[in-house]
Amino acid sequence: MVVMKKVLWKHKLLLLLITGIILIVDQISKFLSSKLGASIPIIKDVFHITFVENLGAGFGTLQGQWWLLVIISLAAFGIAFYYFLKTKKYFLELVLAILMGGILGNLIDRIVFGFVRDFIDFRIWPVFNIADIVITISIVLLIYYFWKEK
Repeated sequence: MVVMKKVLWKHKLLLLLITGIILIVDQISKFLSSKLGASIPIIKDVFHITFVENLGAGFGTLQGQWWLLVIISLAAFGIAFYYFLKTKKYFLELVLAILMGGILGNLIDRIVFGFVRDFIDFRIWPVFNIADIVITISIVLLIYYFWKEK
């Protein structure tokens, strides 16, 4: 029984490495993009790297609601972490590890800078970042997971 618990913790720690990798990639990409002086076209009029300070949430909602966004992020991370520790289903563990990386990436921005650093600009969509991408993907995967479970 003790060996099994040790194996489960090693498994969980390996999955938390995914959380850490996502967080590191997100923070490095935000740092690098923040050093740009201007928008850089990768594909002119289609895809640019444009640094933006986002004071709100997705699509510019909840502008200036810093405390509310921090509380929501902390609650979301706490819930994800609780279920990450509780579940023994690999797919759900993986998706929650990915989700936690994205939540932490934007939460750190909100706490340290007072805004989220966005930089991926497709010109027809609000500017976003790596954390936003992994949060969106993980939410889609969670919807899929719970839909298949029922």
